[in-house]
Amino acid sequence: ALRENELRYRIVANNTADWEFWQAPDGKFIYSSPSCKEITGHSVGEFFDDDGLLERIIHPDDLVKFSSHRHFALTSKMVGEIEFRIILPDGWVQWIGHVCQPVFDDQNRYLGVRGSNRNITARKQAERELQRAKESLEEVNHTLLVAIEREQRISRIDSLTEVYNRRYFFEIAAHECSVAERYK
Repeated sequence: ALRENELRYRIVANNTADWEFWQAPDGKFIYSSPSCKEITGHSVGEFFDDDGLLERIIHPDDLVKFSSHRHFALTSKMVGEIEFRIILPDGWVQWIGHVCQPVFDDQNRYLGVRGSNRNITARKQAERELQRAKESLEEVNHTLLVAIEREQRISRIDSLTEVYNRRYFFEIAAHECSVAERYK
């Protein structure tokens, strides 16, 4: 029964799309799922053999943020989440969604951090595209509002005299009549 349970555990743990890991309190990897290769381009063995590999593949602009998160996770022993970029061996940049939580044994002794890293690059690209589309639509909206305002001004002011015309007078009169009707 123990072997069967261990086999089930290994099948689940080793066949997840996310990079699942467990790090000791000193930061050394105790477990790393094989999917780390898919996500980072580095094998399980590389992470076990090189304690500083994870920090070295983190994008330089995100390293301070990650270090701060890691310090918080290790010292507070609380669940934490962060998004950061890594640099793959071929130079490509990939976004990671990271969640981690403390691990304790039956006697409540702290055993390190258990975490999960997910490739969120496609989501980040979609967010950037949505932001660009939003900005573009806001620009078009502003241009339209300016054009409508200009058109309304042109339709209300006589081009020769620069004085409000009859159409504007009737608009104002209709509005004032509707306001007066409310107070009858």
